[in-house]
Amino acid sequence: MTRPADTARALPPWPLLGLFWTFPVSWALGLGAFLSPLWGTVMAAYLILRRDVRFPTPIALWWLFLVIVLASALMLDSPVRMLGTLFRFGNYAGATAAFLYVYNSTYDTLPDRRVAAAMVAFWAWVVIGGYLGVMVPHGSLSTPMARVMPGALLDNDHGTYPFVTS
Repeated sequence: MTRPADTARALPPWPLLGLFWTFPVSWALGLGAFLSPLWGTVMAAYLILRRDVRFPTPIALWWLFLVIVLASALMLDSPVRMLGTLFRFGNYAGATAAFLYVYNSTYDTLPDRRVAAAMVAFWAWVVIGGYLGVMVPHGSLSTPMARVMPGALLDNDHGTYPFVTS
């Protein structure tokens, strides 16, 4: 898979880099789990405006997976579960947009080293957070997002993730 070298319709690097670099602050605000759909929407908008989006051949398997995920939502029995499924689907859609964004970007505007550096920075924040969780096992962080969310979404079978970090 090769990326084009021309910059005539180059995609800006900031949406993809923002996905990774804004994670620490977004996590502390309780918005970390929403980064993929939010930044994915920005990247999808740029791809749509570009119009000549390239797709790798094996992506058909991924599209099939997404269709199966949507079809499985027909078996859900409550609105809260439907909301959770839509939330997870938003993360899949955001990941799809990020992949296609990198695939369609040029080396001039988004070199591999820059993508790798952003991913390593994201990984470092996750590792630091993991070590903090080990060192302070009973610690928790009540995020601003947890204060504004309805109680029904905060108190469910799956815990309070992503709004209260513990």
